[in-house]
Amino acid sequence: MKRACANNWRFDYVPADSWFFSVENIQVLKGKLNLNFISTLKSNRKVALSKEKKLIKEYINIESLQSGQQTVKVWLEELNFPLFLTNRKEVKASGN
Repeated sequence: MKRACANNWRFDYVPADSWFFSVENIQVLKGKLNLNFISTLKSNRKVALSKEKKLIKEYINIESLQSGQQTVKVWLEELNFPLFLTNRKEVKASGN
């Protein structure tokens, strides 16, 4: 990824799966490389629903969020900036 940036490759988002989604990788993407990313999260990941709740360490599991809810701004304990979560909807192909 660093090599791609050094070679002046242009991209808007870095896709990643839940295995790649670690605090260290997020800090490199956002903090050092100033890149946006799209990733899946494991349902047991704990988040705060506001900056105030983060400050008082009030976290909930992602799986406890309401299904079908719109995009939600959340904070991870280890990060100083928010992330945006959205619920993935399954798309089924229909045959003709």
